[in-house]
Parts: sequence; structure tokens; C-alpha cells
Amino acid sequence: MSGSNVEDASEQTHGRETKPTTRGMGRKDKSLDIIANMETRIAKVELAMADTREELDSIKVEVPKPLGFNNKWDAKELDNLWHMEQYFEAITLTDEATKDCLKRKVLSAMIEEREQEDEAHMGSMQLLGAFQPCLYFTDQSSLLALKAHITLDPHHVLAGNWSTKTSFCEWIGVSCNAQQQSVIALDLSNLGLRGTIPPDLGNLSFLVSLDLSRNNFHCPVPVEVDQLTSLQSSNLQYNLFSGQIPPSFGNLNRLQSLFLGNDSFTGTIPLSFGNMSMLETLGLGGNHLQGNIPEEIAKLSNLKILEIQSNQLVGAIPLAIFNISSLQEIALTYNSLSGDIPSSMCNHDLSALRGIRLSGNQFIGPIPSNLSKCGELQILSSAFNKFTGGSPRSIGSLTKLTMLSLAANSLSGTIPEELSFLPSLEYLYLRSNSFTNPIPSAIFNISTLKEIDLGKNGFSGSMPLDIMCAHSPSLQLIGLYNNIFTGTIHGGIANCTSLRELYLSGNDLTDVPTFIPIDGEANEDLKNQGIFRLMALFLGFRHLRMVQSSHKDGGQFESSKD
Repeated sequence: MSGSNVEDASEQTHGRETKPTTRGMGRKDKSLDIIANMETRIAKVELAMADTREELDSIKVEVPKPLGFNNKWDAKELDNLWHMEQYFEAITLTDEATKDCLKRKVLSAMIEEREQEDEAHMGSMQLLGAFQPCLYFTDQSSLLALKAHITLDPHHVLAGNWSTKTSFCEWIGVSCNAQQQSVIALDLSNLGLRGTIPPDLGNLSFLVSLDLSRNNFHCPVPVEVDQLTSLQSSNLQYNLFSGQIPPSFGNLNRLQSLFLGNDSFTGTIPLSFGNMSMLETLGLGGNHLQGNIPEEIAKLSNLKILEIQSNQLVGAIPLAIFNISSLQEIALTYNSLSGDIPSSMCNHDLSALRGIRLSGNQFIGPIPSNLSKCGELQILSSAFNKFTGGSPRSIGSLTKLTMLSLAANSLSGTIPEELSFLPSLEYLYLRSNSFTNPIPSAIFNISTLKEIDLGKNGFSGSMPLDIMCAHSPSLQLIGLYNNIFTGTIHGGIANCTSLRELYLSGNDLTDVPTFIPIDGEANEDLKNQGIFRLMALFLGFRHLRMVQSSHKDGGQFESSKD
């Protein structure tokens, strides 16, 4: 059948049945049979594409069988048109316009190849070629739908650049695959945009990276996000999204990072999140999520970062989470989580764990004594809980630790001298506990210390400022308030040339020296009260705030690093 005959047959099929035709005689019997079968199928396919819908259901229409697809479409595997829908389902293609376009392109390509030797083949590259015009139209319409849902564009990025006069691959924030000319990345972060996400965004079939962070998008995220099956990174944090987190996110089994933090999501953490087997980073902090941390999170065997801080979560931490050997950081601060931390927490292979942030919850019991097995730990923050017992000596084995915050618990006893074995420690917060006895002087040999807050305990002995400043000249904050220190402040404090904040109130100090303000004029009222703000203790201190008193009052502050 020549090209003109194909066109004639296509016109004749419009609105009526068409009998299949065969090629003329003169070929081998095998070729005759193959070609005859092929043309029969082509004619029936053309009839299936006709506009007369009422006759469509009764027609057996032969098309490439999608099941068992192996990058080659074989004429011998032709079945019926509706089975092609199974192929679309397998690749999660849902856009009707794209499906219709693809059907026509595939069938057209098969017709063009019908005269090849014994069989008609359609390789994967030709199938991709059939996709391209359909995908271009779909991707463009999806992006234009997003533009139509933007109600505020303060920098006129979309209004001035997203125009059909140019290819959408040249639009600001859009990146395309060079070969397919399909959208693979959309980055509209930090543009001050206000609006909503349309369901059409789910039609970007080849989207790999989506970043809409730091804008003012609002309303719920459409469930159609589950159509973005190529997505590997999604960043929607720092917006105004509300409602429940769509459980359909769990269908995105290629997703490696999901950032939904600092929005206004409510409800619970979807159980379906456990299906995202490739997920490495999960950021849900700063929302209004309630309920328990689902056990299903422990199924994320590749998870590295788990951030669920600043929500309203309750209950215990699922023990199975500590079986995820890839974990690098757990941030659960400022929820209402309770229970104890399992003593076996570091018995599992958590060699990659660098940060444990549990502050601001209701955890009880002792701090696990086997922390030394988490040898890569750099941050241990368990402040503002109800932990009891002492500070484990095993902490001294965490030689990479840069921050230790155990403030505002019910810890007691003596500070273990092993804390002086932490050569990288920069921040030490032990305030608001019940520690007693003198502070081991070896702790002040840690030259890397920048902030140390030991206030509101029962420490006694001589005021250790001189030795502190002699061995830790980089100290910027010293908090020794509300203890039982005695003695005076000597000139050795002059070695702390980086000091910005000094809190000494609530001790039994004597012979408080004369302090010289920056302007050289002593403020008698402040000096009598022992409270100095933005003043210089010595001429080298240009940013010092001092709280100093011989009485048991005042001298309270809260560090933001807990």
C-alpha cells in the first residue's frame, strides 16, 4: 500500500466500517500473509481513531501490546487498543492529551515502517520521538497553568519571561533535557511568589528536581504530585502550605530528598512515607504535625537526615529508627516526645551519626551510657528534658564532638573529668541542673571552647575565670551565674580578648574591681548594682555585656544553640 493509499484509507474510515485490503499478488506466501495481517490491523486502528464513538466499542483494534515491552514494538505482538492503557499505567502516564497524542504517533510510526522485510519494529528511540511533540505541548501547558495560579510576582519573573514566544526551555527557572526538550528541573526559589500549585504540575512526566522554596505558596499541595514519578528532589519549605501532607508523596519511589519544613502542614506524618525506599533526606520541621512518629520511617534504609523538629509530635521514638545505619542526623527538638532513650541506641551500626538533637521534649531516664559507640558524633543536644542521673563518662570518647548541651534537666553529681578529653569542643551547656562540687580544672584546657554555660547549678570553689581565660582565649561567652563560687575577679580575665558575654551573678564574690566603660565614664548606678551592658570590662573589650552581683539573684539568660 502506497502512502497515498494509506491516506485514502484513513479518510474512508471516518464514520463507517472499512474492510481490510491486501497487497497485490506476486510476493512470497510468507510476505503476503504478514503484509495482509499488517494492513488489516492498520485499517482497524484507523477506524478506532475515527470520530464515531458509538461504533468504537464493538471493534477489535490491534495495537502494540504493552505488556512485556522490551524497547521494541513487534507487529507479531499486536493486540487491542485498550491494552495500551496498561502500558500508560505502567509508566504512570495520566494526561489524556498526551496519551491520545502518543497513540497517534506510535500508530503513525508503525504504518511508516510496515513495508520492512518480515516484521515491523519500533525501537525505543523512535518511540521517544513519538513522545516528544506530545510532551512539549504537555510541559508547556503545565508551566502556563502554574503561571496562571501565581497571584503575586513582585520581580515580574514569570510575567515578563514566561512567554509562548520563546521555548519554555529558555524560561527563567526551567531546565530541560537537551535531547527530549522536556522539563527536568523547575527552580523558582526565593522569588517572593504568591499563589497555589495547580494539579497540572503533575503532568511534568520527566521532572527530576522541583524547588519552590522561600516563597508564599499556600493552600494544600495537590495530590497529583504522585504523578511526578521521575522526581528525585522536592523542596517546598518556607512557604505557607497548609492542610495534610499528601500521602501520595509515598508513591514517589525515586525521591531522594523531600523538604516540607517551615510551612503550616497539619495532621500526621503519612504512613506511606515508608515506601520512599530511596529517600535520603526528610525535612518536616516547623509545621503543626501531630501524632506519633510512624514506625514506617524505619523502613527508609537509605535515610541520612531526619528533621521533624518544632512540631506537636507525641509518644516515644520508634526504636527501629536506630537501626538505620545510614543515619547522619536526627533532629526531633521542640515536640512533646516522651519516654526514655534506649540504652542500646548506639549498639547498632550508627557509625555515620553526626548529630542527635532531642532538646525541648519530655524524655526521661538516664542519658545512654554507650554513646562512645557513636564515634562520629559532633552534636549532642538533649537540653530541656527530664533526664536524670549523671553525665556519662563515655561522652569523653566522642573526640569529634563540637557541641554538648545537657542544660535544663535533672542531672546531678560531679562533671566527669573525661569531658576534658574533647579536643574539638566549642559549645558546652550544662546550666540549670543539680551538678555540685568544684569544676574539674582540666576542662578549661580545651582551647577550642567558644561558649561555656554552667549557670544555675551547685558548683563551688574559687571563681575559675583566670584559668579559663589562660587556656581558652577564644571564649566569647562565660556563664557561671547562680552557683556558690567565691573569691574575686583577677586581671587574668584580660586574656579573654574575644569575650562578648560574661554572666557571674548569684555567687559570693568579693572585691569586685572597678570596671571602665567604653566612654571612660563609670556609671555609678550600674556599678552599684553590678550590672553592666554593652560596656568594657577592660579597654580591649568592645562588646562585653556583664551581669555581676554578690547576691543570689539575676543573671539568667537562654542560649539559642540548645
